[in-house]
Amino acid sequence: MRRIFSSLVAVVLFLVLALPVFARTGAEDAKGSLLELREKRHELLEKEKERKLEIQNRRGDVREKVASKQAEVKQKVAEKVKELLARAVEHQAKTLERLDRIAEKIASRIDKLQEKGVNTAAAETQLAEAEEAGAAAAAAIAQSKAAVEALEPSSSTTKESVEAAKSSLKDSKQALFAYHKALVETLRELKASKALREGTGAAGP
Repeated sequence: MRRIFSSLVAVVLFLVLALPVFARTGAEDAKGSLLELREKRHELLEKEKERKLEIQNRRGDVREKVASKQAEVKQKVAEKVKELLARAVEHQAKTLERLDRIAEKIASRIDKLQEKGVNTAAAETQLAEAEEAGAAAAAAIAQSKAAVEALEPSSSTTKESVEAAKSSLKDSKQALFAYHKALVETLRELKASKALREGTGAAGP
């Protein structure tokens, strides 16, 4: 009986003495595991940061490419607009040349009628007014040409410059219309003078 009791006491003492050792070993293992888990967590966070940075860089590259493409398209459109406006100016310049030739023919008609004794004073006055309108049209076209040539497709103020050029072309178009109208009035006066002369001649002896 005493032997059994002694054995039990020995076992209990062993367990009491060994428990702190086991507990300490377990604590050390838990701490090590915790540190390992935290290290893995840190690695995951770093990888996530790298992934996000890579995505941002890719987005930045995409935005840069899109912006570059948009700028290229915008410049091409601006160049096309400038080309169209330049053609409009050229068309107006040719129209002015045709009207000038008509004015020259009218002047020649006036001279021939004067030689025949026709009173062309009214037609001459109207032709002078038409010439003034022609000079105004020429100045307006020159201004339109300068406005178009000043366009810079790569400039940030292209839109405003295009609007200014369009407005200038509109003014020169109206000036050409006024020149044409003045020449029509000159022809009307010239025909009236000729008709009056022919009527007077027919009424004579």
